[in-house]
Amino acid sequence: MRRDALILGASLLLMTEATAPVSAQVRQATGDEDVEAYLRAAGVYFGVHPNEVLILAEWRLHPEEVPVLLFMARAAGVSPDALAASRRDGASWSELAARFGIGAGAFFVDVGGGDPGAALFRAYERFRERPRSDWGAIRLDDREITMLVNLKFLAGHLRHPPRRILEAWESEASFVGVFSQLSRARSARRSHL
Repeated sequence: MRRDALILGASLLLMTEATAPVSAQVRQATGDEDVEAYLRAAGVYFGVHPNEVLILAEWRLHPEEVPVLLFMARAAGVSPDALAASRRDGASWSELAARFGIGAGAFFVDVGGGDPGAALFRAYERFRERPRSDWGAIRLDDREITMLVNLKFLAGHLRHPPRRILEAWESEASFVGVFSQLSRARSARRSHL
């Protein structure tokens, strides 16, 4: 009952602050315009008001976890704030995926054969070892889930092949950095047209 009251309270807070300016707390926590742009892009991609996404970021989530939260909330049919509360209570992304019946196949991104890189090598090995019908038995760890969701989000939002996103990640080691780098390159190309 108390948890339901907390979730309701968080929902009301989100509704009342959805049109408020970006809070100083988010700016102070990130200290970076690139992070705000990345979070706003995640909101656009997942169909969530960008200000709501910035508020969700205040739940002490790393910026790269916010797309995971939005992806899983959509896949599970639950509100992002309810999922954020579970995450804040200590649940891992892997546990939440299992709890809400989100199988590994939902996270899979086709990177077009070849080596997906060291960070995702184990995950892709598990996908290759099983027929697609058995992917529900695969358990991804939190890092793999975070990487795959960000790969899916950035490839879709920036309209780049997933392989290009992975290559950029290998040099940046940050999906926020990848977003910033590729967004600027896209803007520069457009301004030259």
